[in-house]
Amino acid sequence: MSQNNVRYELFEHTADIGLRAFGNDYPGLFINAAQGMFSIITGGPEKRSPALRRTGTTFEIAVSAANAEELLVGWLSELLALADIHGVVFSRFNFLQLTDTACSARVTAFPMSKPALRANEIKAVTYHRLSITRLDDGRLKAEVIFDI
Repeated sequence: MSQNNVRYELFEHTADIGLRAFGNDYPGLFINAAQGMFSIITGGPEKRSPALRRTGTTFEIAVSAANAEELLVGWLSELLALADIHGVVFSRFNFLQLTDTACSARVTAFPMSKPALRANEIKAVTYHRLSITRLDDGRLKAEVIFDI
């Protein structure tokens, strides 16, 4: 896979897990960050049967913040809270609005195949080392650390 096709990667951080997400634009960046977060929780891409793909539950969420970095934390935190409350994993994301300070989206969730067997329990999305930068090739890169 070429470097430009990398959607996210994990990195080590003392007692926590770090994520670098990449995207060609803000929607792509936010989606890849969410997929990376759920990959941490499930231990890899969540496997769903074709029946579950048709029976997902849709949620509408809205988040606002002072800047894009804080918006990313708010987005991931909202998804994490809904996932914990409902025992689901989100895998489809449709942004209705996304600016530097606000987003609204329809997100589709699927039941975790084995909720009791989560690979990692994420307690919180942190602000430690939080950043969004533009790379030389024009793509966006975000770094975020999760408290586990």
